[in-house]
Formats: sequence, C-alpha cells, structure tokens
Amino acid sequence: MASPLLLGALVLLTGNWQLATGNSAASASGFYRLATSTGPARLLAPGGEPMPLLAADHIHLISPSAPRTDLAPDYVDRRSQAILAGLRAWGFNALGGDTDADVWHRGLPFIESLGISAHLQANQQTALFDVYAPDFPAQVAALAQAACAPEAGDSQLIGYLSDEGLTWDPAPHAALVLSYYLQLPQGAPGRERAEDYVRIRYHSDIRRLDQAWGEAAKDFIALTVPAANTRQFAAFAADAAPFAQQVLVRYLQVVANAIHAADPNHLYLGAGLDPGADGLAWTVPDVDSVRLSPAADPGPIITALPRPALAMETGCGAVSVATQAMFSLPTLVGYVWIPAGDWQSGACAAQAAGAWAGVNRQARRQ
Repeated sequence: MASPLLLGALVLLTGNWQLATGNSAASASGFYRLATSTGPARLLAPGGEPMPLLAADHIHLISPSAPRTDLAPDYVDRRSQAILAGLRAWGFNALGGDTDADVWHRGLPFIESLGISAHLQANQQTALFDVYAPDFPAQVAALAQAACAPEAGDSQLIGYLSDEGLTWDPAPHAALVLSYYLQLPQGAPGRERAEDYVRIRYHSDIRRLDQAWGEAAKDFIALTVPAANTRQFAAFAADAAPFAQQVLVRYLQVVANAIHAADPNHLYLGAGLDPGADGLAWTVPDVDSVRLSPAADPGPIITALPRPALAMETGCGAVSVATQAMFSLPTLVGYVWIPAGDWQSGACAAQAAGAWAGVNRQARRQ
C-alpha cells in the first residue's frame, strides 16, 4: 500500500533545520510534523510533544505464527490487539508502511507506503518508465490522488513513503537505468535525453565512445550497450551513474509535487533509498529514508544527509553497537525495522525482544 511527499517544507538555515512557512504538511497543526527548533531534528506528534519514531514493518494479520486465513471481524479485532500488545511490549510506537490496513487506527500511528514505482512498473509491464514522458506527472498525480487525498485529515498518519526501496535505485543499478532509456522507442523523450547525455559526455565523438564501450555504433541514435560480463561494461556503468541520478531526482520531484498536491498535511518520508544515492536526491523529501544494515555503523551515512533522517534497518541478524546507540545522532528522527521473516517467532522475535527493545528504550531516554 502506501503514500508520499512534501517538497520545500524545510529550509536549511545556518546548518540547522527550521520549518518553512506556507502551505506545507510540516507546518500544519494537528498532524505529525518536524520540530521548529534549531537543535537536533525531532518529530512532533499532533499534540506537539517530541516523539522518536520506533516503527516495525511487515505487520500482517496472516503470518507463519498466525496462519489463520478465515479473517472474521471478531478474529481481526483479537489478532490486531495481540499484534499491538506485542509491539508495545518491545517498545515500538508506530507501524511501518507494509502493514495491513486493518491494524491501523487501533492505537499506534502508522506510515503509509504508496509503492508508486512498483505501480507504474506493473501498469506498463516494464522494468522502468520514462520520467520525461509528457504524461508522467499525470500518471503519478492520479496514483497520489487516489491514495493520499482520502488520508489528508488523518491525524494518526505519520507520513508517506513513496516507495520502500526502488528496484532500479541508481546506486546499485545505474547501468540498468541508462540501458533502459537508450532502448526506449526512437523519439521517446527519455531516449532523447539519454542520447543527448551520452553525446555531450563524449563530445560528439562516436569513435571515442565505441572504444570505451567496446561497441561499433555509427552514431548517437543507434547506440548498443556492452554485455554485463565484459570488461567494457565497467566503463558503461560509470557513464550511466550521473544520468541515472538525474532520472531519480526527476522521479522524486514529480512524486513530491503529486503527494503534496493531494495531501498538504503530511510529511513525505522519501523512497527508502540506498545510501549511495547522489546528494541532490536527498534534498527532495522532508525526511530522508535510507536503507541500512543493522550490523553496520549508521553514523557516517546519517550525518551526511541534508535532511532529517529515517533509518530503514533491514534484517534479523546482528545489531551493531553503533546502531543500538543511533539515537545520539542529532539528525535522526526515527527508524523502521524491516524484519527478514516472521517478527513474532524465531530469530526475528529474538532480535525484537532483545536488541531492538534496547534501541527503543535508549531512544526514549535521549
């Protein structure tokens, strides 16, 4: 499920975050917003009190530890209350974006994940889509309007993730992005952008490009891509990275505008990007959601982000000491734990009751 964004709600002043004025979710009263002080970044609940965001994801009525599929209303009530009691016992105070809607509005605030990229990919049956197509903003606006407009008055909604990660995230998949755009139909706006990008990068010297890519293209409108297992693919991937980041920024900007137009009252929490994303991409959301490994040190990544940060911690393995102490980072407003399995049993339950419960206790003491 899901939802997204609030562009321009924050401005960076003298190295500290302050709320911008105007029509923005962050400045609305009665909704979750970011603190106006010039101190550490803080998420404020609708009543104005600071709240560290401690969310668990993949919260479903049907799971390996609760396999019943006959979801009668009385069972849904009992099961939902058991879920919430378990999360509260371990110190979680919010629901992640991949949570069954039947669990919403029962006492814990929630994030909504829109899955915009996945919707567009499924609708077009393609690995990607043309963010430069004239109708692209209208496609995104229709998705945002359907998902976000009905939630505009919901005070229990924290904000929207446009996506919980992208299958084409440029940090690990830049070559996929440029390859897709170069293979769009001739005349497609995205293909023309890609061809112009490559032409400028190689100063209109097709022989120089052919040498670098190991190809035999005759001009810049008939480019071929080196195979992934060749030596020349590394050069192609390096060339692809800046273009792929341009595509990502265009995507985020269009998504942000669409979400804010549909719902001006809630925060845009980003797209769950890989930490290797280009700097400009991190300036679009109100909150930068970044996917991390609990075993790694989040400090260098979080402190480098230009916006308040939401860590998306994935897995049920070891949790580093640095991750357990991550709420000492001044720009971190919270985290979403994304378990790799059933959070109520096995290794995931052990980590929830142990390391993550400890993180939650420490967060409340900050």
